[in-house]
Amino acid sequence: MRWITGIIHPRVPVFYRENEGIFAMTGADDTGEERQTITILLFTNNPESGCIPSREPGVSCPVPVHVILRHPVPETVGRIDRQAAEAVVVLSEGDAREGLPLLRTLRGSGDSIPFLLAAVRGDPLVAHEALLQGGDYRILPGATGYCWEDLCLLATAAVETRRAHESLAMLNRKLALVGSVTRHDVLNQLTAITGYTELLGMMIQDEKLLSYLGKSRSAIDKIRRQFQFAKDYQNIGVGAPRWQMVARVVSRMNDDFDLADVNVLVTTGATTLYADPLFEKVIYNLFDNALRHGGKVTRIAVSFHEDPEGGVLTVEDDGVGIPAGEKEKIFERGYGKNTGWGLFLVREILAITGMTIAETGTPGKGARFEIRIPPGTYASGGIEPETPA
Repeated sequence: MRWITGIIHPRVPVFYRENEGIFAMTGADDTGEERQTITILLFTNNPESGCIPSREPGVSCPVPVHVILRHPVPETVGRIDRQAAEAVVVLSEGDAREGLPLLRTLRGSGDSIPFLLAAVRGDPLVAHEALLQGGDYRILPGATGYCWEDLCLLATAAVETRRAHESLAMLNRKLALVGSVTRHDVLNQLTAITGYTELLGMMIQDEKLLSYLGKSRSAIDKIRRQFQFAKDYQNIGVGAPRWQMVARVVSRMNDDFDLADVNVLVTTGATTLYADPLFEKVIYNLFDNALRHGGKVTRIAVSFHEDPEGGVLTVEDDGVGIPAGEKEKIFERGYGKNTGWGLFLVREILAITGMTIAETGTPGKGARFEIRIPPGTYASGGIEPETPA
């Protein structure tokens, strides 16, 4: 096994010095621009075929890259030290299938390092496997010795995307921590205020003062609901979508509402949806909307059917319905008689997995909410299909 290491800077000609086994620069970078170097661990089964930068002077790499070349491609390798490499590239004169065992091993060990399979001859099965394992698959035209500039760009883009994701994840963790601590502390103080308000209510006899206390209780309750909305909205998209059986989600509404006088009819069978973990909040808010604003609701029906555009999940009631001029406004943030956030939250949760919602009921005859579900994100036979990419 031979190792070749070196640093390639933007707009600086480089050549391969065979007797020393390194990449050498023909001059210094005169741009004056400081950029963070990216390290690529480059595997190839045929280093003599041109799967390395050109040995002729004048070939430049558009980004600063540190290269470690290994030969041959191993089937297994230990967890890669991130200080040694930030991306793995398998450069192949064939279809790059020799890199799949290495990709599987890394992903099996929990390593999400950017992984690129670069092939001269494409193979759909190899590409499919690479994408399923969280890798990238590219077909490079002509001999791989002429693609070094493109290879640098692809590897750099993958690393920079990974860095951006890691920075975003760290920021989200910090925001979640601040939000959690703030909610916890404020809700504790609200509990204390509620207790003192109740004590005052037992001591005060004046009707006018009691009415003020009633308004205070309403304000406290509204603040609690606002914090609950903030918590729910913050959690949208945090957890990975998962398959959920509609009938099971609806059955849990019996724990949240008094449905003794309401006939709940569920005809979804074993239909499952690929939805955000907060999908239960969607059903909850639709039930809450019916019971809170529907007047004397005696029936709520949940059904599912397919049409040429995909699946349609319907939740309808026999209440007063939604006025024609409000059918779109009810999904706006802050619109409504209660908090004004319930249906806004519903639309946001559904959008995570490409679902949409619309109110299509007849005013005076009940509300009807239709959730349109893209093909591939629902299954009507109770068997969860392959997780969508």
